[in-house]
Amino acid sequence: MKNKLLKILTLILALSFSFAFITACDNSGGGDTPPITPPEHQCEYGEWISNGNSTHTRVCKTNGEHKQTENCSGGTVTCTKKAECSLCEQEYGELKEHVFDKEIATEKYFVSEATCTEKAKYNYSCVCGEKGSETFTVGNKGAHKFILDKCKWCEKEKVTSKGLSFTLINNDTEYEVLGIGDCTDTDIVIPSIYMGKLVTSIGEDAFFHYHSLKSIEIPNSVTNIGELAFYSCDSLTSIEIPNSVTSIGLSAFSGCYSLTNIEIPNSVTSIGDSAFSGCCSLTSVEIPNSVTSIQRGTFAGCTSLTSIEIPNSVTSIGGSAFYYCSSLTSVEIPNSVTSIQRSTFAGCTSLTSIEIPNSVKSIDSFAFADCESLTIITFNGTIKEWESISKGEYWNDCCPATEVICTDGTVTIN
Repeated sequence: MKNKLLKILTLILALSFSFAFITACDNSGGGDTPPITPPEHQCEYGEWISNGNSTHTRVCKTNGEHKQTENCSGGTVTCTKKAECSLCEQEYGELKEHVFDKEIATEKYFVSEATCTEKAKYNYSCVCGEKGSETFTVGNKGAHKFILDKCKWCEKEKVTSKGLSFTLINNDTEYEVLGIGDCTDTDIVIPSIYMGKLVTSIGEDAFFHYHSLKSIEIPNSVTNIGELAFYSCDSLTSIEIPNSVTSIGLSAFSGCYSLTNIEIPNSVTSIGDSAFSGCCSLTSVEIPNSVTSIQRGTFAGCTSLTSIEIPNSVTSIGGSAFYYCSSLTSVEIPNSVTSIQRSTFAGCTSLTSIEIPNSVKSIDSFAFADCESLTIITFNGTIKEWESISKGEYWNDCCPATEVICTDGTVTIN
């Protein structure tokens, strides 16, 4: 009992002390009790989202009313791609202006070719490839470009050979080169105009057996090169046929032993028999797709000719067209060709294989005779189609190939 009273007394004293302490605190300030401030809200923000106007915003995850908006920043801007914000990872701002300071001389930036008065011009470009308006020059000045014997740029008169003989043709409206006349030049330049009229033709036998002729320049007024025009000009090494020429006559360049290459323009539609026969130094020739037939003996005896591509426009290959082209190792016959005539490839001793298209309906006598290295003959058709082809006597005489490879098997040949 005594102990219980002691505990009650102790509790009363403690309460009295606490009340006195609180009273003392209230009286010490001399005013009202201040309000209790709640702890500050700590936001946890989500990801930055672009606003599409070069700013971005993020929202508090626990209180959607709390937001932060800032300007986008960071990233690299170019002339083709806007900067990418380092926070919202979206493009913002404007593209950078192009800087046209690159000198790239390609077809895309080509402005004008080199002339006798100035170098070739190209547009400056940006690193992105965009073309500017300002230009730069590159290379050297070009050669004169003569049209009717006058340079189109500087109007310089062309120096042409003097003393050539001419004759009037076509009702006296045009001139044709008749021959060498009194000219002693070895490098001949034919004029476009003579006595006020156009020179449109090189006549028959015009330079026949002119052994001193080394080169000749034909103007683009000429449309015809006559028969035997340069026959046996055995010192002639180069010639440029302009794209005005439509016809090359029989044996026009036959026997030009020193001629190494020739480019036939796509204006030419007719090439006469034996036009280049006996050009034994001729290593390459390009036949344009304007030609529809290769005539008899066109390249016969071109012993240095190693390859030739026949265009799809050609429908017939004349007899002896490549007769004894002994260095010819490959030839592609297009599927436009319907006939291979007599002795076309006879004596092509270096020819090892030939592919015949199924468009061919006839192969004449001796077409591949004496092709002593020809071991592979391929026909792009069936056995039945091969057997239906009309074949002349001895079409493969002295040819080592023993079979023709067709699309569905092989055929034995004698």
